[in-house]
Amino acid sequence: MAKDLTVGKPFKVILAFALPMIISNIFQQLYNIVDTMVVGQFVSNDALAGVGSTASMVFLIVQVAMGASVGCSVVISQLFGSKRLKDTKTATYTTLISMGVLGAAFSIIGLLFLDLILQGLNTPANIYDLAREYLKIYLFGCTPMLLYNGITSTFNALGESKMPLYFLILSSLLNVGLDLLFVIVFNMGVAGVAWATFIAQTVACVLSLTVLLYKINKIKTDEKAKLFDKGLFKKIAKIGLPSMLQQSVISIGHIFVQSLVNSCGEVVVAGFTAATKLEGVLTSTYVNIGNALSSFTAQNIACQQTERIKQGFKTTLIVIAGLSAVMLVLSLLIPDAMISIFVDASSSAEVIAVGREYVKIVGCFYILAGLMIVGNSVLRGSGDVKIVVFCSVCNIIVRVGVAYLFYAIWSTESVIWWAVPLGWLVGTIISLARYFSGKWKNKAVV
Repeated sequence: MAKDLTVGKPFKVILAFALPMIISNIFQQLYNIVDTMVVGQFVSNDALAGVGSTASMVFLIVQVAMGASVGCSVVISQLFGSKRLKDTKTATYTTLISMGVLGAAFSIIGLLFLDLILQGLNTPANIYDLAREYLKIYLFGCTPMLLYNGITSTFNALGESKMPLYFLILSSLLNVGLDLLFVIVFNMGVAGVAWATFIAQTVACVLSLTVLLYKINKIKTDEKAKLFDKGLFKKIAKIGLPSMLQQSVISIGHIFVQSLVNSCGEVVVAGFTAATKLEGVLTSTYVNIGNALSSFTAQNIACQQTERIKQGFKTTLIVIAGLSAVMLVLSLLIPDAMISIFVDASSSAEVIAVGREYVKIVGCFYILAGLMIVGNSVLRGSGDVKIVVFCSVCNIIVRVGVAYLFYAIWSTESVIWWAVPLGWLVGTIISLARYFSGKWKNKAVV
C-alpha cells in the first residue's frame, strides 16, 4: 500500500505523487466553492456575506487540523523511510486517536464560545444570525474533519496519495448534490450548505478510516504494534505542536484581518469572500504540492539523501512557477468572470468590483506564496519546524500590521489587500534564507 519515495527520478516521483494530491485539492475546494456559489447564486448576497464573515474562524479550524497532521505525516514518513514498520503502524494508531480527541475538543470549545467568537469578528448585525447558524453547524463537524486530515496525512506519509483522492471525489460530489438539494429544493439557506458539508465530510472520514485500518493491518511486522505510544506521541507533538502554533498564528492573523474587513460592511465582506475563495484554490494547490515535497523530504532525509532533496526542491519550484504564471494571466484578464462564479453578476456590481480589485492586486504576487511554501515544505519535512513557525509568524505580523496601518491612513478597503503580498515577501525571504543555509540537513526526528 505504501510507496518508497527514496528511489526513482525526483521529478517523476514528486509529480506522480503530487498529481493525485492536486486533483484531491480541486475536489476539496469544491466543498467551499460550491457552498459559496450556491449561497451567492440561489440565496442572497447577505447570505454570502454571512458565510464569508465566518471564513477566518473556519480557516483557523482547518489550518490547526493541517498543522496537527503535519507532525503525524513527518514522523510516519521518517519511520517508513527507515523501514521501521512496527513503529510506523503504532504511529498511525496514535495519530488517529490524537486527531479524534482534538476534533472533539474543538467542537466543544467552539460551541461554548460561539457568540463571543462572532462578536470578536465584528460580524455586522444584519448578517449575524446567518453567520451564527452556519458556524454552529460547521463546528459539529470538527471531529470527522480533523480525523480525516490525519487519515489523509497518513496515506501521504506512506507514499499513497491516490486512496484519499477516491474518497474525496465521492464526498465532494455528495456535497454538491446535497448543497443543491438542501438549498434549492428544501430552501434551507445557509443551514443547508453547512449540513451538506458536515454529512459529506463524515462520509469521507468513515470510508477512508475503514480502508486505512484494513491496509495498515496488512503490513507484516515481527511484533504487534501498540494502539498508542507515548514516546511516538511526543515525537509527533514535537513537530505537530509548533506546526499547530504556526497555523494558529496565521489563522489568528486572518481573524484580525477578517474583523477589519467585516467593519467595512456586507458588500466588502461578500467581495472579499468571493476573491479569497479563488485565492484559496491556488494557494491550497501550492500547499498540496508542498505536502508531497514534505513527504519526499522526510523519507529521503531518513536515508541522508540530501542531494536528492535538493533536486526535489528544484522540481517543485518549476511546477509552482508555472501555476503562478497561469494565475497571473487569469487575474489580469478575466477577474470579473472568476468573481461572477460566486455571485449573481446582474445584481452584484459592487461586490464584483471589490473582488476584482483584490484579485488584480494579490494575483500579481502568487509566486511569492509559492516560493515560501516550497521552502517551508523542505524545512518541515526535515524536521526543522521552528524556523517554519518563525517564518509564518513574521508573515502574519507584517500582513496584519500593514493592513491596519494602511487602513488607518487611507480609510479604504483596497489598501488592505496590499498587506497580503508584503507578508508573503517577508516569509519568502526567511524561508529561502534558511533553506540555502543548509542547516535543515541534520534535523531528522527519528
